Amino acid sequence: MLNEFEGHESFMQYKKEKDELFNHIRTNQISGVLFFSGDRHHSEILRKQETGIYPFYDFTCSALTSWRYPLRKLFKEGENDLRIKELLLQHNYAVVSVSGIENNRAITVTYKNKFGKVLQSHTLRQQEISY
Repeated sequence: MLNEFEGHESFMQYKKEKDELFNHIRTNQISGVLFFSGDRHHSEILRKQETGIYPFYDFTCSALTSWRYPLRKLFKEGENDLRIKELLLQHNYAVVSVSGIENNRAITVTYKNKFGKVLQSHTLRQQEISY
């Protein structure tokens, strides 16, 4: 959702609809919106600060058995300014967990390799993605 790369697998091809969605979230002050993407043959975490709202996060996770593109780092998308952690090109999967008490929740997305070894993890507190 947040990826600004204009390849064939990008919401950037639908700029009008993307703008409408972000304007709707902003106008209605909808808290806690996170995006989860897949089928990209890599995994990454993107963060984008939109005007007048909390930062948006897009957690991308490819299928555990998908084709890998080890040269992806060499292309334009390999240098994504929105990426907050390493681009994961090896086979992996994600585990999403929510913890905490009401109004003080946290979400953790953990990427693991096919053996269950943690490759990277990111936690967001509810207050970070709320009005």
